[in-house]
Amino acid sequence: MDLKGKIAGTIPYDFEPPSLRKEFRTWWNPTSDQILVPRAFGVGWAVNLAALKRRYPIVFWAAVGLAALAILAQWRSARDS
Repeated sequence: MDLKGKIAGTIPYDFEPPSLRKEFRTWWNPTSDQILVPRAFGVGWAVNLAALKRRYPIVFWAAVGLAALAILAQWRSARDS
């Protein structure tokens, strides 16, 4: 059984044990121009934030702002309960 490959020749999967470095390089790889990259572990794709920031800075900062708002909402919800 292969732990790494593609489903139907298109959707990437990787079930090899990931390292912290491999996970980080999936999400932040400034040497790559690809925005969607195969996930470090699991099925599908991940977003290379370094390429997104370089090519579409407004989208990158909007995503950072939305993530910050989501974290703040979770923090407030946990604090209030």
